[in-house]
Amino acid sequence: MRVIVTGGNGFVGTETIKFLNQLGVETLSFDLMNGGQNVTKYFSLTHTIKSFVPDRILHLAATSRFSDAERNPKRAHETNVVGTEMVALVAEELDIPVVYSSTGTVYMPIKDKMPITEQFPATIEQQMSVYGRTKRLGEEEIKRYCNPWIILRYAHLYGATKRYHGLVGGILAKIRMGEKPQIWGGEQTNDFVM
Repeated sequence: MRVIVTGGNGFVGTETIKFLNQLGVETLSFDLMNGGQNVTKYFSLTHTIKSFVPDRILHLAATSRFSDAERNPKRAHETNVVGTEMVALVAEELDIPVVYSSTGTVYMPIKDKMPITEQFPATIEQQMSVYGRTKRLGEEEIKRYCNPWIILRYAHLYGATKRYHGLVGGILAKIRMGEKPQIWGGEQTNDFVM
């Protein structure tokens, strides 16, 4: 089995590649940090995928931090929507199944009763964050062009290399600075993925 991993040098990508390699899966990271490999560049993406001949595409490349997406919405749209469309088009052309890394943020703000299920509403119009909106639009590109596809909506991600951003990173940063993190009680729940 051969898998190309877009965004393979990021937090999720590096851990996923390690795991796949342990299973004997041959992987290739397609990442900006590999000399400018950019998912928005159709011909470069197509050439790499055709050369590697993967059995699956694991699409993880994204502007993945809320703050980065809010600071530069144009770049977030370009990467998370246009880049995803390029991956989907290449996958359709070459008939390669895609696994797309989305986010639980597509459910925000949560107005319906918990728990979140497959039928839980996740509309583009309800999105309050640039990140959530662009990832939800990316899902639509995958559904439009790919068959088959899987969309993973990760909740809070944490791990050794993701120390100072995200929910867990924010709590740890406050503790390290001698501040008390504020955690509100209630009936809310959170899922964490390592």
